[in-house]
Amino acid sequence: MKGKKHILLFTLITCTFFSFAQDGKFVASASKTKVAVGEQFQLSFTASGNANLNSYKAPNVSGLTVLMGPSTSSSVQIINGNMSQQIAITYIVVAEKEGVCSISSASVIINGKRIESNPLKIEVTKNPINDGKQNGNNSQSSNSFVSTVVSQSKIYLGQQFTVTHKVYSRDQIVGFKDIEFPNYESFWSQVIDNKRQNIQLSIEVIEGVEYYCAEMRQAVLFPQKTGKIEILPVNVDMVVKQPSNKKPTTIFEQFFGTSYKEVELKVKGKPITIEVVTLPENNKPLNYKNYIGNFSCSTKLNKENAKTNEAVTLSITISGKGNLKMIEAPEINLPAEVEKYDPKVNERITINSSGMSGSKTFEYTLIPRASGKHNVKIEPLIFYDYDKKQYITIPSPEYELNIEKGANDEKNLVLSPTEKQDITTLNNDIRYIKTGHLELSKKQDLFHGSILFYSLIGLIVLLFPALIVFRKKYNLQNADTIGNKRKKAAAVAKKHLKTAEKYLTENNSDKFYDEILKAMYGYFSDTYTIALSETNKEKIKHILSEKGIADELSVSFIKLLNDCEFARYAPSLASPKKEIYDSAINCITQIEELKK
Repeated sequence: MKGKKHILLFTLITCTFFSFAQDGKFVASASKTKVAVGEQFQLSFTASGNANLNSYKAPNVSGLTVLMGPSTSSSVQIINGNMSQQIAITYIVVAEKEGVCSISSASVIINGKRIESNPLKIEVTKNPINDGKQNGNNSQSSNSFVSTVVSQSKIYLGQQFTVTHKVYSRDQIVGFKDIEFPNYESFWSQVIDNKRQNIQLSIEVIEGVEYYCAEMRQAVLFPQKTGKIEILPVNVDMVVKQPSNKKPTTIFEQFFGTSYKEVELKVKGKPITIEVVTLPENNKPLNYKNYIGNFSCSTKLNKENAKTNEAVTLSITISGKGNLKMIEAPEINLPAEVEKYDPKVNERITINSSGMSGSKTFEYTLIPRASGKHNVKIEPLIFYDYDKKQYITIPSPEYELNIEKGANDEKNLVLSPTEKQDITTLNNDIRYIKTGHLELSKKQDLFHGSILFYSLIGLIVLLFPALIVFRKKYNLQNADTIGNKRKKAAAVAKKHLKTAEKYLTENNSDKFYDEILKAMYGYFSDTYTIALSETNKEKIKHILSEKGIADELSVSFIKLLNDCEFARYAPSLASPKKEIYDSAINCITQIEELKK
């Protein structure tokens, strides 16, 4: 009876696998792409989907001797919650002679359609290959690595480019324990928002070798200085699934014939260097403001005919692709009779793998204070187009305001230079001399020289010594910056937590976690007099231990930091936000009580 249940369960599992196998892919890969003459290695042809193995057509492997195979195996992959079945056809081969061995495409019918695999090339050398990346063992260096890729390696000062950080592993990636991102020093950076809120896994083939790939982060960078600038890599502490020598115990392991174990790997990448050069000086305009990209400019005046003291709106929209966020409000030349207010700025900017693009609108309010005709001149937009390799100047149209006298022009008046006969209003700058009865005071009635005047002076003289003592005491208190920081540590942390509570209510996850981290790191830095730049989790553990803080509280503190740091990239590893908020308050409260 038990055997029948197992058979039934196997049947259900197999049906489930095929129901999820929607993709029809056939990928060829090799355990090594560089081998020595006589060295054995593995060729694999992996079909994703409902493959008909009876239709399989083997590749041409001339130059190689097949020692074993073809052998087949079945496996299941769960990537980002999607399940799919894979069937692998494997050969163990050996290289016969030096040179480049070309392996043609194999083919198989998947989901009713014949699909060919990608061809492979194997480089065969006379001497043994000592390549840490392709040595075929299960070490960290052979199976996993971090890649930092930039869209351009030589750029102009202020020009945008994208940087992508990925981690690759031959073993299936299960999760992440710690991710250390660079701070992009010497660059203005904007991280591309990952709306999925978690790291996406995929499979990539590199030089014929199949890897699990996780894109950790993508950002748009704008260099702020010239020269060779180094971008530090991402360092990853992750968990992968590797085959185990242990005998299969569970029903799933017995079904697939292999047992697995979870292994923690620390993978460190290598820095990458970007060369930043200055823009060409040839034909460079004098009033160029370091705008780089491809832009257009449009302007609009809501009305050209108005009355004095009546608002007129001027809109200037700059759109395109480039360093839009660095574009400042254009200068507007106006006559003295037209008053201008600071512009209202509206940004509609998108940041993705292609860079920064969108529009930026500056809306000015103009108030004409005198009647007549007034010219409105807008400075031209000047930018460097790095595709055309030249400076572009886009002039703006000149507007003329036709202003008539308003109904309230006669209240406060001044002669306008444009109208010799009429009297117009101009912001109450000049008033007429007052005529008629004047209220004057006698010299004896003045406050200066009176009894009250001298009494107040005497009081100030008497209080002066007390003021000196108070000032000294105040200076001594302010001189103790360390003591003041310690006293205010909890108060500063509570402000950050108050802000975090607001973002928690608004469900703004990114800003919520930022405020929690600011509160916790800032509180620890101020309380124990450590520079914020030197405050890290290891130091926090060490100092809490030195101060005799209970291990339970120390563990809670570190777990809280980990949850906040992982939440954006692996939300499943983090606790609920309300629990994180309560934990932050609890940690600070307990440490404050211990300080007493």
